[in-house]
Amino acid sequence: MKKILKIIFISLISIILVCFLIILGLNIFKREIYPKYYEIKEDLAVNPGLGDGYVPNSVTSFELDGKLVYLTCGYMNKNIPSRVYIIDGKNTTYFNILDENDELVYSELEGITVYYDNVIVSSLSSLYILSLDDMLEEVDDDDEKQELSFNSLPNNQVKAVDTIELEIRASFLHSNSVDNYLYVGEDIRESTKGVHVNNNANIYSAKVRAYYLPDLLKHKLNIKANYIVRDEVKGMAIGNDKLVLVTSSGFSSSHIYVYDLPKTYDDDNTYYLDDRYLLDDIKAPILATGLDFINDRFVTLFASASNKYFIGKFFFANKIVGLDIE
Repeated sequence: MKKILKIIFISLISIILVCFLIILGLNIFKREIYPKYYEIKEDLAVNPGLGDGYVPNSVTSFELDGKLVYLTCGYMNKNIPSRVYIIDGKNTTYFNILDENDELVYSELEGITVYYDNVIVSSLSSLYILSLDDMLEEVDDDDEKQELSFNSLPNNQVKAVDTIELEIRASFLHSNSVDNYLYVGEDIRESTKGVHVNNNANIYSAKVRAYYLPDLLKHKLNIKANYIVRDEVKGMAIGNDKLVLVTSSGFSSSHIYVYDLPKTYDDDNTYYLDDRYLLDDIKAPILATGLDFINDRFVTLFASASNKYFIGKFFFANKIVGLDIE
């Protein structure tokens, strides 16, 4: 019996050692697998909630008094309300959303963006409009400077000041105060649904709609432009005259597609974002999701280190990262 137990023990140790060596090897060679990504990547902040059943879907950022603040949204791996996290570098907290009926939102939070003092969060075809002032406050520190703090809301719940219904599922969002557009995109995984074929015969299913935000906040669905994009997009951002998409699917490598920002419509108010505009295809680690642009840098994160997927924990994929895409 002792001999059998010894064999089992040695076998288990051997398996653990082999797994350790594989993980160590992959961590060493990951820069060889994704060279361009690691060349342009910089860790910015902790991606929160990954050990608490939270799975992130999107990230956005804004500057307040010279300090960068990050917001992420996603869903819980258990039957508890979805969360919006806020990170200011030192401090992190989360809020649950109350809808107009004072009901907690359990559905998956998919996209998030900040437009002036509005935080816009999407779930299915709904846009929840939150007040940034409800989440943040400034407190005096030694009567000399203002420090960022988080409002102490009852049960960490923030009530939506408005809810806007769209005609599509809002899988990812992007906005900026330059063109005053809210870009709302679909994450479609099958090219047989609503197929669009562009002039170069690329077959794409998904569409990004650009809504004029001042009208949208008044519940007027004024679409200024459409972008026909590739499938499996998890985030979009515009900056430095470039349009960038991040795609991921399961445990395949993610891709960061960099496009020259199109200037001329291919169709009526529609751009076909195809190979004519493609500048770069940067392969990245698995399960990249969400995208934003601030301070001349694109920002993204990964869901792979959440408890749901777990594998990213072995590769330190637990950060919000900046990408210096020129």
